[in-house]
Amino acid sequence: MRIASVCRQVPRPDNPAAGVYVVNRVAAMSRVADVTMIQPVPYMPLVRPLPPWAAQPHRMVANLRVRHAPMFYVPGVLKLADPWWLSGAVAPIVDELNRAAPL
Repeated sequence: MRIASVCRQVPRPDNPAAGVYVVNRVAAMSRVADVTMIQPVPYMPLVRPLPPWAAQPHRMVANLRVRHAPMFYVPGVLKLADPWWLSGAVAPIVDELNRAAPL
């Protein structure tokens, strides 16, 4: 079984305590399934640039590979567009995973 877990709250270099509970649950799932974590990383040029750690395609957290999905957004406004931007950020990674082996 293959699982793609999408969650913004994953420990990161600037906040190692963020989402520890998420990593613990996904790590438990990874003992019985092939799990890929996808972390949407919101950014807006000039206002909230992409953090340097998120410029890399992925990083390892607790022996789990976390794929970064840069997600354009406008802070505080256009909240109705957030699902569209989230989908646009995550879908290419899920499509890539599906081409390699169906989820």
